[in-house]
Amino acid sequence: MHGTPHIVGMQKALVIAAMALGVAACGDLEIPSPGGPDNNNNGVNGGQPTCDGLDGDTFASVDDQPLGERCEFDANQNYQCTELYGVWTITFDLGEFYWDTYQFVGSGTYTCSKGKIVGNMNGQTFEGTYGGGSLTWDGLRYRR
Repeated sequence: MHGTPHIVGMQKALVIAAMALGVAACGDLEIPSPGGPDNNNNGVNGGQPTCDGLDGDTFASVDDQPLGERCEFDANQNYQCTELYGVWTITFDLGEFYWDTYQFVGSGTYTCSKGKIVGNMNGQTFEGTYGGGSLTWDGLRYRR
């Protein structure tokens, strides 16, 4: 994704479209709760964490995360719901991040220094670490 502005622009357009769809389909949006392990092996650059490679990249959760429920009537007209799980994604681009948990799509600003990321979305602070292509964001592990 580095060096391809039309792809990054298209990603932004897709994120904005997904946000509009999420608002229309779900009404009020909730910021997801933290989960998963909060440690990540970010020793790079001679053991020193770095932010190199973070900007312009998209990461996917290592472990499947809750996406919501699919509810439907079965053959006997009983209403049943099934929990859905899948990948959450986060994209960092030019000081902004775009976070998609399927039930929630949001964006905010971030800074990164020596592998430590601090993000702000709607007055709420999120923290993460980055290095060697692996990311921990809000307590969850992500990969490229």
